[in-house]
Amino acid sequence: MEEAAAAVHRRWRRRLLPKLMLLLCAVVHGQQPDSLGFISIDCGIPDGGGYSDESTRGLRYVPDAGFLDAGAGLSAGINPPYTDRDLAARYLTVRYFPGAASAAGERGGCYTLRQLSPGGRYLVRATFYYGNYDGAIAMLPVVFDLHLGANRWTAVNVTAADAIYIFEAVVSPPADFLQVCLVNIGKGTPFISGLDLRPLKPELYPEATANQSLLLLNHDRPPARFAFNRYQFWRPASYYKLFRYPFDPYDRLWQPYGDDPSWTNITVAAAVDVTNISRSDDPSPILRSAATPANATVRRLDFPWSSDDAATTTYLLLLYFAELQRLPAGAARRFDVLVDGDASAGGGRRGYTPRYLAAEVVRSTVRAARPGQRHVVSLVAAPDSALPPIVNGLEIYSVQPMPELATNDRDGLPIC
Repeated sequence: MEEAAAAVHRRWRRRLLPKLMLLLCAVVHGQQPDSLGFISIDCGIPDGGGYSDESTRGLRYVPDAGFLDAGAGLSAGINPPYTDRDLAARYLTVRYFPGAASAAGERGGCYTLRQLSPGGRYLVRATFYYGNYDGAIAMLPVVFDLHLGANRWTAVNVTAADAIYIFEAVVSPPADFLQVCLVNIGKGTPFISGLDLRPLKPELYPEATANQSLLLLNHDRPPARFAFNRYQFWRPASYYKLFRYPFDPYDRLWQPYGDDPSWTNITVAAAVDVTNISRSDDPSPILRSAATPANATVRRLDFPWSSDDAATTTYLLLLYFAELQRLPAGAARRFDVLVDGDASAGGGRRGYTPRYLAAEVVRSTVRAARPGQRHVVSLVAAPDSALPPIVNGLEIYSVQPMPELATNDRDGLPIC
């Protein structure tokens, strides 16, 4: 199975590079990024069917036709009863790319996102909602690959008709365009519901370079609704379901970690400064809530998580902290940040003290020795700490080499 997958990947790479050349020479009726630099694509809606999305307070979603080769793929709407949920409009249609199983790895669809700043950092998000669009629900699961340029990003494994699958990556393309491709691996027809691109400030996610990307960990962790591992700590989770733009200026998706009865949260109405993370950003409402033990005598918080199915992958953990309580003179909240029980490994921290109403991010790395390995991040109060630990936000990424994002754009330009 692994040899077959590798062969599919090699065939796909050989076929992609010529397509890149042709796309650069083609007449493309692409869409301009909006005033924020955002590209927001609703896949499968008719040309001219763009709209302002109410759930994001007006982000403009556009049809996908201008980002594809002319005539690529087919569009379809999802079918009842899967239309009856409280769905955002971008989940009501799909673009799908039919092809015979014998053409596995050779047929699919590529979206070209243009007018990027070479060497800039971008968040890319692909979303999938099956909704029985083809009336073939009995054929689930459907599995296909998602690529960034010629690099495999992830496998999309659709097992339920009513589930939303969300994948995010932070990339730094060296050219002024980026391709996101769906690859048929012989396990069903690739399809896509939405594709977003968001520019990031230069100081954010410095680990994303021309040679490696950050892939937001996708691993189910009940009771979280989605598999992606970016969490905020507002509660109840049933009310604070998801934060995105305009609460996050980069439209990152922050889902609730869950209502663990052993925790409570502390909140503040005052602004939380984020200039230690991103110099010119406004205060973040997302970080105005922090998890802390419900019982003040409990002196630790533990966050278990599992690596994905890739072997020997390095993971980047980003923990966001801001003190939300004004402590008495001489008192301090101090705790150790441990990764798998160790403060010295991968950037853990001893005796960390959050700053009052000023957010900071503590970075840590861990290398998985085997697929699906269990890990834990622990925040353990120091003996002299007046209060137990807190945490305001958490992200987990895998760090993946992507050398073919770094194709020399001078050498790669065709003569048209």
